Amino acid sequence: MRQWDLAHMGRLIAGDATLVTAWRTAKRELQAYVDEVLHGNHRDQLLAARQAYLPSLWDISQRLFLETDPSTLESTPQRKAYAACADLFLLCDEQGVVVVEQATVSDPARPDFGKVCVEFPLDPSREPLPVRLNLGQDPLFVGALQKNAPVTAYWRYGDGLLYHAVAVPSPIGVFILGDRVDQQLVNDASQLVGGAYTLAWSGDRVLASIPAKGPEIDQEVSQSWVSHTRHPEVRDIVLAGRPYVAACYPLSSKVALLDAIPAAAEPAGWMLFLKTTDELEAVARQQAGVAAGLILVAALLGLAVASPLANRIARPLVALSQAMAQVGEGDLEAKATPSGPMEIVEAAHAFNRMVDGLRQKETLEKFVEKLEQLRKTADPQDPLVRDQTQFGNYVLTARLGVGGMATVYTALPAATLDEFGKVAIKVIQRAYAQDNEYKARFRREFQIMQRLQHPGLVRVLESGDLNGLLYIAMEYVEGENLRELLEREGSLELARFLELAIPLLEAVEAAHQAGVTHRDLKPENLMITQGGIKVMDFGLASASGASRVTQSGDTVGTPLYMAPEQVRGGTCQASSDQYSLGVIFFEMLTGVPPFQADHPMALILKHITDPPPKPRDICSDIPAAVEVAILKMLCKEPPQRYANLLEVKTALLSS
Repeated sequence: MRQWDLAHMGRLIAGDATLVTAWRTAKRELQAYVDEVLHGNHRDQLLAARQAYLPSLWDISQRLFLETDPSTLESTPQRKAYAACADLFLLCDEQGVVVVEQATVSDPARPDFGKVCVEFPLDPSREPLPVRLNLGQDPLFVGALQKNAPVTAYWRYGDGLLYHAVAVPSPIGVFILGDRVDQQLVNDASQLVGGAYTLAWSGDRVLASIPAKGPEIDQEVSQSWVSHTRHPEVRDIVLAGRPYVAACYPLSSKVALLDAIPAAAEPAGWMLFLKTTDELEAVARQQAGVAAGLILVAALLGLAVASPLANRIARPLVALSQAMAQVGEGDLEAKATPSGPMEIVEAAHAFNRMVDGLRQKETLEKFVEKLEQLRKTADPQDPLVRDQTQFGNYVLTARLGVGGMATVYTALPAATLDEFGKVAIKVIQRAYAQDNEYKARFRREFQIMQRLQHPGLVRVLESGDLNGLLYIAMEYVEGENLRELLEREGSLELARFLELAIPLLEAVEAAHQAGVTHRDLKPENLMITQGGIKVMDFGLASASGASRVTQSGDTVGTPLYMAPEQVRGGTCQASSDQYSLGVIFFEMLTGVPPFQADHPMALILKHITDPPPKPRDICSDIPAAVEVAILKMLCKEPPQRYANLLEVKTALLSS
């Protein structure tokens, strides 16, 4: 299971968001050092370059080896830190240049000498050059890059040392972690096979032996048949006059995926397990019917072949590694299922926390990038857009239009700046917002509008007061308004007219049933979208009453559609919206409004005193029943109009 432990630790380190960020921050200095290595400069030059270009790398090392993040208040300064589970720790860039190297120092007096130890504060001047400067052609490094997954092999590195190594690809290069084949590992292997005399060697060098039987025996074994063994093999041999059963296990140097058993290859070393025939006879008496040699071979193969218990551990580890691979491919939605032994459950939880951190980091990076884009494209002439003013939960991004009462902006959610959350923000002019009666009425009508739920009504989301500026956030609607459609197409054919008019009547009637009157219906407030027609600004103009007509800067667009009782200063009610719709329907079918004048006051007088022209006098294709309906909608007195808009709908459909 050691290769899984190493791979898991490597993946956790490789995906650490703080580490990746620190690496990218130091990218320029790292590349300068890498260039020095790749150019093959003299050792003194490389040492100088290492000290000049890599000071930030020791901050990265501190992040790698300290159990707590040194940038947090909870961490305390430490003089020493250990890399759990590894005797060798390498960090290579994408080209294979070794940038960080930490390894244990062999101490024969302490067979359990504790893993990679780093002393702080780190000092570049006392850090020697790596044993191998560049691993760009090394099969272990190349295998990890090509497979884009952790790979394992027994690996020679350093002065005659052999490691059980795992190479893990990461967003910044490749991590290589290794367990040294030494006294500790050999002792563990010996215990697994019942305390057998166990040796490990590489090339012509004995790396360790348990229990020690003397250098002569070790040398005799290492120079015998075992050095030619390519597969697990059992033989009877005689050493120092005593008969032994020997089982030889080659340590493969072939790079393999973690979920595959390495195929035969030129071994990086060997392990030999020896038991005397007396010892094996004792075992045979306890296990009747089982040959001693097979017992030894079974024990040996148990190091590599999973038992039921190992399978129980391996399954959640495989699932965890698959989730890690998904994250390595950029899928930050991957999750590890906590199952199996407690250690693996804790590892899965740690992995999920890491992925959450990466996801938050990615979201933050996208947020900052989007914020910078908004700053570059902001309109410098509008201070609210230029300063990216935040109204409630939204940040202004652009100005859509300016009216007599308010300015309309587009805005994005302040938390994410996600385009899918785009809204429209209407900011009321200060002249209105400073009036207490207006403010109270504005808030009351907003509360009413929040209750309106109809596909033909634009949803209002929130409202508030920002430093004296009243605002309302509403659904942003893509499309063109009815005014733009009429200017492009002129009068509409009956089928197209009914396609728009019927849902419009239903939407406005839904508001009337809720006790809300629009009071400013006009083509500019009617948006045509892929899903149909939507009524904009519903109820937001009601606070101004008739005073809107006299405001300087108002266009003829408002009085064109106002009911007589509205301009006379009387009570505005649902029938007033019906009159406005009658004017709009007249224009949709004929291409012109029923009343026209060069001055707003002259236009208002026509609404009060002049009878409307007959639509069929302008466009003879209009059905008589439709004309009757429109003229009834345009009656001067509200009681003479339809009782509600559903009656208008029935009248139009009867044509």
